Amino acid sequence: MINVAPWHDVLIAASAAAATLAGLILTAMAVNIDAILKYPSLPSRAGSAIGALIYVLVLTVTGLVPGVTAQVLGWITLLVLLAPIAIQVDVMVRQYQIRPRQSFGRVWSKLALAIGQIAPFVVSGILFLGGSGLGLDWMIVGALAVFIGSVVTSWVLLVEIRR
Repeated sequence: MINVAPWHDVLIAASAAAATLAGLILTAMAVNIDAILKYPSLPSRAGSAIGALIYVLVLTVTGLVPGVTAQVLGWITLLVLLAPIAIQVDVMVRQYQIRPRQSFGRVWSKLALAIGQIAPFVVSGILFLGGSGLGLDWMIVGALAVFIGSVVTSWVLLVEIRR
């Protein structure tokens, strides 16, 4: 068992932030659905952000379960991560199909954003499986990366789409 007591408030804040940002993206989609549907890549991009936020929500709430072990957190971190990875791959394939001739910089930036959001959770899961409490540090790093990516997506869905 790992000691999550020092992380209790951080995990609560992270779960609240994930739920709030997911709600913001859903609201942005509801308000701007006609404009969003004019851009074939935006629905999947919004779905990817929501999926990543729900993943963070599941992880942080799981971390709050009394008596949770590092191994349980490790397996949940890695197995549940398969869903956001599948969604992200789908988004990238769809975006490539929509715009097959993208610049190297554009492709690289999208790939870096995806890896930057996923890699900390892989490290977290491996550390948890090894029995290390450092998995919590990496879980929060991953959550922050997802929050940043989701805020950017929210901005696009609420503001940039109206320009």
